[in-house]
Amino acid sequence: MAYALILSVQTIKPHFLKAILPSLLALLFAVDAASQSLISGPMLGPVSHRSALIWIETDTSGPIALMYQKNGADHWNVVDAFVREDDYRTHTFHLEHLEPGTEYHYQVGHTKIYHFKTQQDWAYKMEPPAFTVAAGSCVFVNDPPYDRPGRAYGQGTKIFNSIMEDGPDVMLWLGDNAYLRPADVSSRSGYAHRYSHTRKDPNIQKFLPTCAHYAITDDHDYGPNNSNGAYPNKEWPLSIFRLFWPTAARQAHSTSDLSSYFQWNDIDFFLLDNRSWREEPGDSADMLGRSQIDWLIQNLKASRAPFKMVAVGGQILNSHKGFENMARYPAERTYLLNRLRSEEIQGVVFLSGDRHMTELSTLKLSDKTTVYDLTLSPLSSRPNDISADEPNEHRVKGTYVDVNNYGLLHFSGPLKERALRIEVKDTKGALIWTKTITSGS
Repeated sequence: MAYALILSVQTIKPHFLKAILPSLLALLFAVDAASQSLISGPMLGPVSHRSALIWIETDTSGPIALMYQKNGADHWNVVDAFVREDDYRTHTFHLEHLEPGTEYHYQVGHTKIYHFKTQQDWAYKMEPPAFTVAAGSCVFVNDPPYDRPGRAYGQGTKIFNSIMEDGPDVMLWLGDNAYLRPADVSSRSGYAHRYSHTRKDPNIQKFLPTCAHYAITDDHDYGPNNSNGAYPNKEWPLSIFRLFWPTAARQAHSTSDLSSYFQWNDIDFFLLDNRSWREEPGDSADMLGRSQIDWLIQNLKASRAPFKMVAVGGQILNSHKGFENMARYPAERTYLLNRLRSEEIQGVVFLSGDRHMTELSTLKLSDKTTVYDLTLSPLSSRPNDISADEPNEHRVKGTYVDVNNYGLLHFSGPLKERALRIEVKDTKGALIWTKTITSGS
């Protein structure tokens, strides 16, 4: 097909042909290599100054191509790939050698043209740019043949339309992003089915290309309810999570877990794995593991970010020894907080999910160290209606929310006076509460 089309342009004047040939060849190659149709994506993954990851899922295995170009360029670049059945017909394109602070256009197969912008090279040249991170947890997309009978647990996914309208630069998924059903956890293909089913939701589909996506895992992505590091089939959630969530700096702490890290402008994000090292709750048991905590502390000490965002599936500061809160792991929790205090690490904000309710907790460890724990849940699963009077002595008054919601984290201001404005919004995007934290506070 491509050769026939190229031959048909032989009568075009040479100078014109020379000008259009790179774009023409790219287009023809993409057409030839686009025998598959996308059933999910494209999803924009991590974006840095010079690279971007773009994830897709197709209906069949085989060759496929992505074309991309810098805004205003006169030709397209082509990245060809082969989508493998063993990877459940998922693939992540790695775009390299990009220019900082630049808009790019891309197209996969016969999809429409999408856009993204690389991070700006601001350091030592200007004040850090303002940006917004959306965050939330607990996504349940109803699938009646596999759901419990009776009242639907999923509350609909229109909330993603509201998040999209807010135009965040980043979306941070805080665990329970797929909600495995009992029939899913008995096979690796069951995991892939659940991730794929969730990803194909029309409202989620529209949202995926609009900003950079990062994720952590929690028990309902990992295995059965409350699953931990002893789970016999733990290789399934590890491998499927890596296929469906492209991460540039994956396995940041260990090759045996799902920890990762990224930086957006001047803010550091540490994404922890609260399942792979978890033990049964007890006075001396581990939730995160000593090695992962030591890795985190070492990096928090080295960080110069005014805010150090630490994403972890379960609540850290909630003092209530219930559910899967870290309070049920008292020795490890004490060790973590003591390390933050002794190292005088400032600007730590834990981002947690899991609880099907939202609240902000804060704890002043010393005159120089205050830590926060912002819990954001649920996005689309049924809210928790039993924890309003939970004895969390660190809850900030007026921040408890028991409806479907999401959070927006707005970072702004000059480098030495950075501010984090937290907004919590309901399904329709209406503001529920807001609070501002200044760097050094």
